[in-house]
Amino acid sequence: MKSSIRIEKLNVAYGKHPVLKGISAEIPQGKLTAILGENGSGKSTLLNTLFRLNSISGGTIELLGKNLNTYTHRELAQALSMVSQQTEIVPFTVHEYMMMGRTPYRNLYSLKDSQEDKETVDSVISRLGLEKQKDKPLSKLSGGERQLATIARAIVQNTPIILLDEPTANLDIRHQEEIMRTLQREITEQGKTIVMVMHDINLAARYAEYVIMIKNGNIIQQGMAADILNSRNLSELYQINLTEITDNNCTLFLPK
Repeated sequence: MKSSIRIEKLNVAYGKHPVLKGISAEIPQGKLTAILGENGSGKSTLLNTLFRLNSISGGTIELLGKNLNTYTHRELAQALSMVSQQTEIVPFTVHEYMMMGRTPYRNLYSLKDSQEDKETVDSVISRLGLEKQKDKPLSKLSGGERQLATIARAIVQNTPIILLDEPTANLDIRHQEEIMRTLQREITEQGKTIVMVMHDINLAARYAEYVIMIKNGNIIQQGMAADILNSRNLSELYQINLTEITDNNCTLFLPK
């Protein structure tokens, strides 16, 4: 299995407080990897560290075969895009906001949109079905529409890897499914690698192919979802007794 990201003995601390404690992991290429764990376990810290928002106090991260620290800002923006927990509300239309995702490819001496920029944005608008929203201000969109626009901007950035921090939080089930199916299509049709912090274990069970379980800053399980996503491992992860129900090839995990 080819990896997009390799993490070796990674340590990250906030001041004197260790958050990630010597973790090692491999994130497979062309799959959706779900990062699971309790609040405060280090999930978002790991994602932010991959995006180089946190300092590393020990260990290494290899991104697409190259040490993360050796990337220039421009190179990193062409390799990784990120969708944070909080959706931005900026005074732009959806189309203008998406065009911002093309910044890493712009000539430093020109702010004009190239033909490639326009074609890329138009293609993503079509793929994601955003024709009716493209001229609307972000402030006029629903939470689900705004989150989809944020994901669209990340897709327009045209990076092989997309990081997402709880992209379906606080959304109704229709918008959750819309976003997950959008991301799934990016994997199957565009070959993207998706890394996602998730709280909804049933959504992870339905869509994730690879899973990393973090507890108190340590990885306690990692592997293909079909192999490790079960009630025993999840009960250990969340310290709650869960039961596993399978119906029509769909597995649900419920508290006992």
